[in-house]
Amino acid sequence: MMRDDMTLVREFAATRSEPAFAALVARHLPLVHSAARRQVGDDHLAGEIAQAVFLILARKAATLGPKTILAAWLYRTTRYTAADALKTRRRRAAREQEAYMQSSLNQTDADAWTQLAPVLDEALNELGATDRAALVLRYFENQSAGEMAAALRMKEAAVQKRVTRALEKLRARLVKRGVTLTATVIAGAVAANVIQAAPIGLAAKITSAAMLAGTTITATTAIVMTTIQKIAVAASLAATVGVGIYQAKEAAKARVEVQTLQQQQAPLAKQIQQLQEERDKTATMIAGLKENLTNNDRKNLELLKLRGVFAQLKKENEEAMLAEQNARDDEGQALLKLANVPPVKTYVQTTRADISWNEALVAGGWKTPNGKRLLVFTTAVPNQEANQLTISSKVMEFTDDAAEKLGISQFQVDDQPQSKLKANKIPVEQYNALLQASQNTDGVETIAAPSVSLLSGRSAQVQSIEIRQLPSGEKYSTGPIIDFIPTISQDGQSVNLVMVSQINSLTSQK
Repeated sequence: MMRDDMTLVREFAATRSEPAFAALVARHLPLVHSAARRQVGDDHLAGEIAQAVFLILARKAATLGPKTILAAWLYRTTRYTAADALKTRRRRAAREQEAYMQSSLNQTDADAWTQLAPVLDEALNELGATDRAALVLRYFENQSAGEMAAALRMKEAAVQKRVTRALEKLRARLVKRGVTLTATVIAGAVAANVIQAAPIGLAAKITSAAMLAGTTITATTAIVMTTIQKIAVAASLAATVGVGIYQAKEAAKARVEVQTLQQQQAPLAKQIQQLQEERDKTATMIAGLKENLTNNDRKNLELLKLRGVFAQLKKENEEAMLAEQNARDDEGQALLKLANVPPVKTYVQTTRADISWNEALVAGGWKTPNGKRLLVFTTAVPNQEANQLTISSKVMEFTDDAAEKLGISQFQVDDQPQSKLKANKIPVEQYNALLQASQNTDGVETIAAPSVSLLSGRSAQVQSIEIRQLPSGEKYSTGPIIDFIPTISQDGQSVNLVMVSQINSLTSQK
């Protein structure tokens, strides 16, 4: 299992582990060496800079925090170290340029990498730390979205968006430097060319130098210091110290060569001047073409944006139409389902009471959906045959006004399907008077008047229902269904009556 960068860094900082440091060098040397080579353009100097960068890592390993993204840190350190080395190179180039003609011919190259390489690192350096780290991990280290998400502590979707935005920012900075490539071309060119194989043996050489740099130098120990070890002693000046002597010798040789070339190039001065004039014209033409290309890119981008807006609007319109159709379908299904629900409300009450032959039992007491009171009046009378009786019931509805006039508003009512109200008993004379008065009172309706004769101790059910049918074909009933279980007392003067009243009442008029 491959250990992550900071685990190896902490191991090296704690134990000076050569295998841990060698693993870091092997993993990141291509990135460091390639970045150095792009910036200085010299394999030998790039190798010196790479050694200096890893020696700086060896010296600062213990100070790096656990959230450090090592690839980005190494890239940044390479940038600073290469910049120091380039200072010396520029000073030498300036002296040589004084000897040569003031300008040289620049030939355009259609190859994308040729345009990118000289300015890539400078443009990258202008990006924010997170944007730069995202591009280094993606195109320099070739990490997957999952690996980048772990390193940057983001979600994979956020990492992909970060890379896209960072690539666009890099493209904008390259445009300012005259590179007018698209973001796709830039990404492809960087991915294909940015990392190149480091010279063979360089990794082992760096690791050995780092191990030597970590040893203690005493007054009694003589150590022959190589150029790389000198860089480790003065890490911040590593690149310039490592190559200073070599550059000084080269500069001396160059001055002699320049003098010789000046003498040889005198007859060519006029021709060079003509070429410079042609170059200036060509440069002006190229600048105009680049401006046109930039304008075209801008127009194409605006067109793509408009197409995107149109596509989004089209999609939203289609989604709205689909949602409207679904709503209609849902409404139709709901109406159909509602139409197939029986429009009745069922009221049930179980009553157990002892009533004499001259008493009437008042049960029910429901408040129906139409606002009326629903009551069940029941009487029992003995038959001539022994141990037999007749039970009669009247199911009646009263408006509140009618109930007030007839004196039955005293009986409690509720709208609960399972009524738990206590049944009442009234004298038969009062019950008969109530029935007589009801005939001349508005707001009173007799729903049913079932009657049954049966033996004491037996059960009977009476129904006064109407069968109706739903649109689906399913049938349902309205009206009362009453079950009786009477038991005549031993003295024959009363009856213990168990009565279960069920009323299926319409909730709406159809």
